[in-house]
Amino acid sequence: MTKRNSKRKKTKNAKWKHLRTKLDAADEWKLIQKKYYGKNTWVSVNDGMIDFSPNGMKKVKGGEQLTYPDYLKIQYSSLGHTKVGLERVFFDAYSARFKGKITKKIHDHLLFKKLYIDAIDSDLVGYVDSEDHVWMSAKPFNDLKINDCVEFDAKVYRYLKVGHGKRIDYGLVNPKNIKRITPYSLPSSEQIKRQIVDDLLWSTSKYNGIVDRTNWPNVRNEDEYRHKFKILMSMMLADNN
Repeated sequence: MTKRNSKRKKTKNAKWKHLRTKLDAADEWKLIQKKYYGKNTWVSVNDGMIDFSPNGMKKVKGGEQLTYPDYLKIQYSSLGHTKVGLERVFFDAYSARFKGKITKKIHDHLLFKKLYIDAIDSDLVGYVDSEDHVWMSAKPFNDLKINDCVEFDAKVYRYLKVGHGKRIDYGLVNPKNIKRITPYSLPSSEQIKRQIVDDLLWSTSKYNGIVDRTNWPNVRNEDEYRHKFKILMSMMLADNN
């Protein structure tokens, strides 16, 4: 009986903790809206970005009829459901080039099952990233065929996604400087993982916000960095096995 009550108590506590977390997040969102409502700014919320600019709302493809409150509500409900690699380029990249293999062509569109991103962020630090399942107009790639690997420049844009509820997501348009490349030019999965770990260590570093990221290697404890890097890489590799 004691064990059953203990288990029931743990389950109840877990449910209450989950509910409290949801309430805390909702309260935080209300405070953020009150502070930035109508301002021309972007705000990081729950590991995603919210654009509070009324002018930004007008640039969402398919969202021309949205009201401003709807615009904020849809952005918030889209957190955790967007193409985060393209989102990062949209909000924080100085420049970006994309690489991938054409895996499918349907009518006037083509699919990159895996798209690699080689970018420079707003701090002028280079990084690599990736994005899954990216559809684009096939017209600019007419001279290419399925299984060809290409690299190109393109503009990231936002669009209103409808179907299972409304969401704002990210896509690519206006590809330029298109070039056929060999498969070996694509970044490896290990390169992507190493970049993710380095990003994590930088975001949690005591020097973040104090020095530019380009100068971070000059001031950090290199032995400590390598130790943490090795542990996090091992964890990532273990998760993928």
